[in-house]
Amino acid sequence: MKTDKKPWYKRWTIWTAAFLIFTAFSATMGALLPPPEEAAPVVYVEKADSTEATAKAAEKEAKKAKKAEAEAAKEKADAEAEKLRKETEQAAVDKTLAEFETFKQLLIENSDGIITDVTVEYGSYYKANVFVDETTWAVSSESEKESFATTVSTAIKTVLDDTALVDIRSATNNDIVAEEKVFGGYDIKR
Repeated sequence: MKTDKKPWYKRWTIWTAAFLIFTAFSATMGALLPPPEEAAPVVYVEKADSTEATAKAAEKEAKKAKKAEAEAAKEKADAEAEKLRKETEQAAVDKTLAEFETFKQLLIENSDGIITDVTVEYGSYYKANVFVDETTWAVSSESEKESFATTVSTAIKTVLDDTALVDIRSATNNDIVAEEKVFGGYDIKR
């Protein structure tokens, strides 16, 4: 009697199922088990190599120390240069302010009593305050005030510096009566 059935080992479904089961089992075991540890490589160092290594390490340390010394020397030189620059700048400012004191006396004397005092401050720039007699300022016309402010400002800037700021103030109440505009000229307050 002949059967149409193939033997079990010739059936494709059996082999496919076996392959899937084996693959699933392998994947599950690979995920559950930790990866095998790799052995650390064994390094055999001879005595000659260790002395050579210590010599190299000492050489590196010497280079680092030399570099640190050079950086410290550079920082010290930079600090000294900065100190010298500041001292030079301060000496120039002091000289300019001393010259301005003599100019200030001439300016007050030649103004016929209109200018009562001039003060100068120095931060990173010169700032001059010109104090004028309130009554004389009040009776002057707008064009006279602007002409006066421009003339005095130009004279002060020749002694101090072109970047100096000059404000005209009232001698009685210290109000600003004229201040310099950004692009030149003066803004007359009153």
